[in-house]
Amino acid sequence: GRVYSMGRGFSMTRRVAFDETDAAGQVHFSRFLVWGEEVEHAFLRACGISVLPEGGGGWPRVRVAADYRGPVRFTDQVVLDLRLEAVGRSSLSWMCEVLVDEEVVAEMSWTCVRVGAAGKAVALSAGERAQLLAEEPLLGSDLSEG
Repeated sequence: GRVYSMGRGFSMTRRVAFDETDAAGQVHFSRFLVWGEEVEHAFLRACGISVLPEGGGGWPRVRVAADYRGPVRFTDQVVLDLRLEAVGRSSLSWMCEVLVDEEVVAEMSWTCVRVGAAGKAVALSAGERAQLLAEEPLLGSDLSEG
């Protein structure tokens, strides 16, 4: 897959794999949320922010919403356009559009909160906040074709 930045956003292109489809040949709705998490993690890694920090913790979701506008099928190439909508003390709010042939087929939004090993919210550092809000392009990709 391809990854590039869009200011405070990020975009990833991937091809739909057979195992992501249901009996009707369409992508199962739950896969859209997995794709959103994939592009979010790529964005965080590009910012130098650990998805699973040493010592435990992570980024559990506290709110998720999705609107589906059209089908996505096996071998379709999808573009995931991610935007960081808000940065809180320990939370990040995201918006992601899923496009096929330049048409929006789904919109998702979610908020996650950084927590430590004890499950309590952990504040973002000033350096992490600066990386998240920086306007310069993010580099690197560790994504594979799907």
